[in-house]
Amino acid sequence: MLALDQLKTIVWLFDIKQQRIVWANKQALKWWESDSLAELTSRDFGADASEAILQKQREYEEGFKQGQSFFELWQFWPKGIEKKAFCQFCGVLQDNGSFLMLVEANPANLYQDFLSDLSSAMFASYKPTGIFLSANPIFVSEFADKKQDLLGLVHQPNDAIELMQQLKLCERVEIDLKLNAISGPTWYHITATHAITPQNEATYLLHLHNINDRKERELQLLENAEQDMLTGLLNRRGLSDRLVDCVIAQKPFCIFYIDLDGFKMINDSLGHAVGDQLLCEASNRLADIDPDNSYVCRFGGDEFIFVSFQNSTPNSAGVSLTSDCEKYKEIANQLVDVVSAPYSDKSENMLIISASVGFASYPEDSGDYVQLIRFADAAMYQSKAQGKKQWTQYQSGMETDILKRSLLAQELSSAIEKQQLHLHYQAIMNTSNGTIDSFEALLRYQNDKLGFVPPPEVIGVAQDIGILGDIENWIVQRAIRDLPKLREYTNSQACIAVNISGKHVSHPDLPNFCIQQLEANKLQPKDLIIEITESVLIDKISTGNNPLNRIAETGIRLSIDDFGTGYSSLAYLHLIKATTVKIDRAITESSLSSPRTLKAIHNLVISLDMVTLIEGIETQEQADVANQVGIHLHQGYKYARPQPLSYFKNRQK
Repeated sequence: MLALDQLKTIVWLFDIKQQRIVWANKQALKWWESDSLAELTSRDFGADASEAILQKQREYEEGFKQGQSFFELWQFWPKGIEKKAFCQFCGVLQDNGSFLMLVEANPANLYQDFLSDLSSAMFASYKPTGIFLSANPIFVSEFADKKQDLLGLVHQPNDAIELMQQLKLCERVEIDLKLNAISGPTWYHITATHAITPQNEATYLLHLHNINDRKERELQLLENAEQDMLTGLLNRRGLSDRLVDCVIAQKPFCIFYIDLDGFKMINDSLGHAVGDQLLCEASNRLADIDPDNSYVCRFGGDEFIFVSFQNSTPNSAGVSLTSDCEKYKEIANQLVDVVSAPYSDKSENMLIISASVGFASYPEDSGDYVQLIRFADAAMYQSKAQGKKQWTQYQSGMETDILKRSLLAQELSSAIEKQQLHLHYQAIMNTSNGTIDSFEALLRYQNDKLGFVPPPEVIGVAQDIGILGDIENWIVQRAIRDLPKLREYTNSQACIAVNISGKHVSHPDLPNFCIQQLEANKLQPKDLIIEITESVLIDKISTGNNPLNRIAETGIRLSIDDFGTGYSSLAYLHLIKATTVKIDRAITESSLSSPRTLKAIHNLVISLDMVTLIEGIETQEQADVANQVGIHLHQGYKYARPQPLSYFKNRQK
């Protein structure tokens, strides 16, 4: 609790059954307008709580038993003062089998850039007949006497009847409905579930959010079939109509296919509201690039198409001038840079995504705009395969990538048997004493038919065909076997780090397999580090039987990789027995201009008794910033590139 007490984050523990706060850190005391922990823990929060709020808390408690956590924008009234906070609720298992609720609260004003469309959570309970039972204060203030029955609450009575009919058939119903608020008919997103009162009476629990502004925007955009509802950009139909006109007029253009790297992580962890805000911000950035000579389309999900027009006409042979090709390369660079720039709110809470771009031009690459989009898409996938955050110009044959993936799948299935897999090792330095702290094992695949295949392609295809676990077992076995030799060749006591995928980390045999390999090579559990990505952490920590802690209990160390690429919640970090947090290279790249972000992450890590490791160190300036912040575990090309075992052996000689 001492580490949590020093944090600026608002944290408290709540006993749902007793309706009392049992512990709070200093920031939480300020939030609750309390001068002491003793005073705060003496408050009875159940005295004025509606049955609807109590039902929602019981719903949370049932979710905790399944390993779930919840995110909500809640409204509080400490000593009559209205406050709003974006809250994460997690369960903390007690020795007696019951759960306390861990609440991590961030004042809503800190996230106003991203949460402007969210309203405070409203709860109400109704009888199955539609008669009102209870609600939290904000629901009552929103609807007053209009809340008395569902037929009067819902603007269209037929919608209320349909909602009740659906609830008779389903345990959970999500729907957007217009309700009769005091201010007038207003759109709300409603999640309705079945609930049981302490008196064993069946009820419907309604969870509402005001979405009126967003819904009205959606309905307005629906009237224009050529616009994307969220961003206001062209949709596929709108783009298609304009490209047809360009082809008919023989007006040269270039199609840039853009994919947002890392968006899914942010959207899944921080929520769709923030994800939507991020898409809108990326859309605005794209729309500001040469608006007089371009079209911008949201092609689907987190994929965009940017169409740029030439200022010149093709020559008599139908071939554009070289200057136009150079212009397209400049635009591609601009697209990558603009979209990949950090996204942050006024409190410098940073979100990192990047852009992978591919482009193809008309009429050079194709006279068919549909085929041209496919070509640009193929070029974009080349950018992703080569490491993301870059652009690729279409070259003939790129569209055969699907065939290549098929061949890769066939070859990869026998790669272990044919001894085609290899490991390279990259040293991780401890700058406080100049020694090698550890090595990261990195997969390499060389095939007679395909040549060198980039690791992301290997991992992606291996996962698709179901052999990634076998390959990772091979990596663990080979890396552990090579560690004694690496120590000998480098005169160090380094340990070895291996990356394990999300699906494999949950396999019940993984801890025993690792221990067997360590014992066979006369090594200790602490000599092995298993690296897991932040997305794996969020996924696995939310399960009831946490596989990460099972690994940690063996003495094998855990490292959280790619930290900073998404929403890294305290509620996740302090629930896993990790020893190291590896800061993503995207943070490293921005550290020179924003060292405060690096310092904040490092302070959070050390407050949780973990060690910070920073990757992507390529320059002395970056190393100096990291050292000044207090981070002394460095990985990057400034110190060492990944090398095979033979390199270290020959270097010893």
